[in-house]
Amino acid sequence: MEAAEMNPQDTFLRIGFDSLFLSQAVIKFNYKFKLKLSFRQLFEEAPTIAALAELVDEEIPAELFKPTPMAIPAPSPSTPTLQLLKRYL
Repeated sequence: MEAAEMNPQDTFLRIGFDSLFLSQAVIKFNYKFKLKLSFRQLFEEAPTIAALAELVDEEIPAELFKPTPMAIPAPSPSTPTLQLLKRYL
């Protein structure tokens, strides 16, 4: 199933994920987000993408998901714009 075809309300099994994949996903979620999600919880409390997103939102403070500022390299002295500015200053 393509990502565009997925509905956030579809269950993981309907999307095509098997129990082995979901077991691995639980382990990765717990490791990455410092959760204590169990396989049983995934099936009972968060059987869909939307429900899992809601569960994660409840468990993890939003501050952890602030985007990291992108580092922009400083222009070098040989940049044409700086050369022009130096000429006129």
